[in-house]
Amino acid sequence: MSEEDRMKISTMFYQYEIDSDNAIIPNTEKILFGLKETSRIGITSVNNKHYSIQYDTLKGHHDNKMIWVTPEHKFYFTDDPLTDGFILNSVIGNTELPDNRSRGAGL
Repeated sequence: MSEEDRMKISTMFYQYEIDSDNAIIPNTEKILFGLKETSRIGITSVNNKHYSIQYDTLKGHHDNKMIWVTPEHKFYFTDDPLTDGFILNSVIGNTELPDNRSRGAGL
């Protein structure tokens, strides 16, 4: 299947980086195609730090509107585009452990 055809049938969603106040960091929007494809290739921060993320983790955070937290960055996945500076309220996070195992934790 061509990349173009695969993108047409994939779930399009947005990735944002979040600051310590749970506000979207300007110019961090990325459009991603497909939860499974994204979990295979991982996600990249605005400063080009690459993170692997398991499909179940990505799907859970996307579906439940949860912030995904790494030691250096916070990411948010949504179906709707958001504006720079948008502040997320009442969002539960997940802390990524150094050995790539994750556990739930509140922010």
